[in-house]
Amino acid sequence: MPLTKNNLIDLISLSVLTVVIIIAIFIFTSNFNTPWKHFSDQTQSFLKGRLDVDPLSFDKHDYVIQGGKYYWHQGPFPSALLIPFQLLFGTELSQGTVQLLLIIILCISLFKLARLKKFNILDSLYLVIVFLLGSTVVGLIIDPKSWFFSQVITVTILSLLILELESSRKWWLIGIFEAMLIATRFTSGFIIFTLIFLLYQEKNPLKRKFINLFFLLMPIAISGFLLIWFNYARFGNLFNNGYFTNDVGGYLNPLRDMGFFSLQHFPTNFYYYFLASVNPITSDISIHLKFPFIKYNGWGLSLFLVAPFFLYSLKSLKESSSYLRSLWIAVAITLFTLLTYYAPGWVQFGPRYTADFMPILYLLTLYGLTPTKLTNFQKMIIVFSCLFNTYLLVNPMVFI
Repeated sequence: MPLTKNNLIDLISLSVLTVVIIIAIFIFTSNFNTPWKHFSDQTQSFLKGRLDVDPLSFDKHDYVIQGGKYYWHQGPFPSALLIPFQLLFGTELSQGTVQLLLIIILCISLFKLARLKKFNILDSLYLVIVFLLGSTVVGLIIDPKSWFFSQVITVTILSLLILELESSRKWWLIGIFEAMLIATRFTSGFIIFTLIFLLYQEKNPLKRKFINLFFLLMPIAISGFLLIWFNYARFGNLFNNGYFTNDVGGYLNPLRDMGFFSLQHFPTNFYYYFLASVNPITSDISIHLKFPFIKYNGWGLSLFLVAPFFLYSLKSLKESSSYLRSLWIAVAITLFTLLTYYAPGWVQFGPRYTADFMPILYLLTLYGLTPTKLTNFQKMIIVFSCLFNTYLLVNPMVFI
């Protein structure tokens, strides 16, 4: 078969992406047995009938200390998810092992979504790769430390929810996924507004609409009740989940003192989400750059630099679909909430909290890519985006 221009571009692109994937796997394996395993430790406490945890010996950061006991403040679902794994395989099972399984499930769900939208197999692979390595998700999947582990769970569950929404629409299953989201990261659950809107829009008898609404809301109500009980059992307050009192350290305490959610945080967060660029690496000779020349800022890096391909999602705004508009509303609500939060994130690659809506943005990008076939230019964007992100991530490990 003659080597056409398109075939040559695919050959070069996939060769480069294969190298990028190998590097990402190398970074992941180096972080595989992370010592920051708060959820694994909390799982052990749950299995012993305790709600407090044995703190890490080397780092007491981010715990809530009350009555001489330590508590992990993040949503408890990741620890609940680990229970069957630790019952079957023991306490030595790492968060890294479960994260690897989650990444596999995530890849399958993203691939199926692309295929549902009529992309061919090769283009679907490109789209899966750009989501994993050409977005803010890349900084999460390469490291199973607790803060990132919980976000990989939310990204995977939200992707499964969207896949179900785009295919069978079993409302009881969608409700279970939504319940898992709010029990992991509450800010990843704002797609609930889209779900309720779709139920209202469905051309079903009123009775069927109420039945579907019941199936959707029942798991969410159970999850909410358990979360409230979890708060009260630990801190004697139905609505104190620990985020208001955990030890966030000297950098973040002054920001939280300004307000947990406040418009005062909007300018700072907007800068680190959308405007922050890379930092130069200079030699001893004035401002002269030295190899590897640039590094990312741990407070944030513009979403436009980390995930430029997903600007194609904006093309979906041209569609007159109320469904797509409801998805954009969910993104907007999530983003506004994050921009008013007291911190943009810390020790991160890019604005990692945007992963709370990245699966929705992925779906909107699929809708925005018309016709449903990637051009050579779009493939080049994917390659350079993944290459750029991997270059920045590998720098501190190898060169700095």
